[in-house]
Amino acid sequence: MEASNDHTKLYTSLGVAKNATASEIKKAYRKLAMQYHPDKSPDCDPKLFHGVQYAYEVLNDPKKKKIYDTYGDMGIKGYEMYGSQVPPGLMGVGLSILTCFICSTMLLLLLFVVFASLRADNTLHWSWAAVFAPAWVLDTLLLCFAYTTLLPSGHEEDTQQKGQSLIGLAAVAFVVFQVLIVLRLDANISMAWTYVFIPLYLVEGIWMIRTFQSSCSKGYPGSAELFRVFLNPTAAVTFTALLVLRLGGTLTWSWTWIFFPLYFSLALSWIVDFMYHLTTASAETQKQIMLAHCLAFVCHSFMFAFYALLIVHLNTGSVSVVATCAPILAVLGSCCFCCCFVSALASLDIANLPPPDSSSDDSEVSPLLPAEGQPVSSTTVSKEHSTSIDVAEADDMD
Repeated sequence: MEASNDHTKLYTSLGVAKNATASEIKKAYRKLAMQYHPDKSPDCDPKLFHGVQYAYEVLNDPKKKKIYDTYGDMGIKGYEMYGSQVPPGLMGVGLSILTCFICSTMLLLLLFVVFASLRADNTLHWSWAAVFAPAWVLDTLLLCFAYTTLLPSGHEEDTQQKGQSLIGLAAVAFVVFQVLIVLRLDANISMAWTYVFIPLYLVEGIWMIRTFQSSCSKGYPGSAELFRVFLNPTAAVTFTALLVLRLGGTLTWSWTWIFFPLYFSLALSWIVDFMYHLTTASAETQKQIMLAHCLAFVCHSFMFAFYALLIVHLNTGSVSVVATCAPILAVLGSCCFCCCFVSALASLDIANLPPPDSSSDDSEVSPLLPAEGQPVSSTTVSKEHSTSIDVAEADDMD
């Protein structure tokens, strides 16, 4: 059963209005924390103290408070589980929708590759507009996702708004690119390939801008860091330029050289990322890093096989498009299964998380520093879930 998505429960837990100021929230928290603290009220249900602490932890953090005010419980739970890797708005619309979105995306992508490969082999005689039917549905999901979770909602900072607007613009440009490709393949327009690829140039430009912004957000990047993060975007831009020149007849190079930036960056990026993460990871996370890069190596191997088969097909035509796309179909099929399985587990995990004002029977209570001179009872309060409370605030408690 889907967990409720409440926007006011944490304010109710502290007994304050939703428009309460930071000082009012802090004052209410101090009062309730002293009232429900295990050392002050040993007969009081520790769940009440845990709920007050959780409410203050969220509402005292400006970022978490904005997420809660905008997306509710689901946004907070998604942020706590995945951090910034998943936009909280996607959690806010509901876990069942999240699962359906991920699984539908993978299935539609798989269908598109099948239809496109069959059409290229003339096994299907549909128009390219019909072949792109799964892509149109996928584009609709993409635009809805960009609109509901990525575009500015009025709560983010200016720099974050600009970054999210760029991502939304890239999504729109990518859809326009697909429309132009279909019109060109169906001979509905006679536009030169250079102009057809203009929206893709925009997408790749935004990719490079966002990559640079992400690097600069952690401090001014060095030359090694710039090389690592810009390797793939630069290779993609170079490949696109060579592809356009080859399609337009300006270049007559073998397709092997046209695809050279892609498989060169694919190999080099894996080596560079592997060395970077291996040298920067802690001893505890090195095993996870090794496993992740082993999986990445398998995916890279499939991509190498796809590039090799595609080059053979374009140069000689001795390999069918369906056989060429076999590695991609294998990867997409595996990813589709894994995404469905992992998304279902994630949905169950988040939906089964306890609400903010309660916890399971075997959960521990977070410690709170009591007033000066009152020791914390180690038998009542667990150190494993300790919350950092400023000592000065504890001393000010009445």
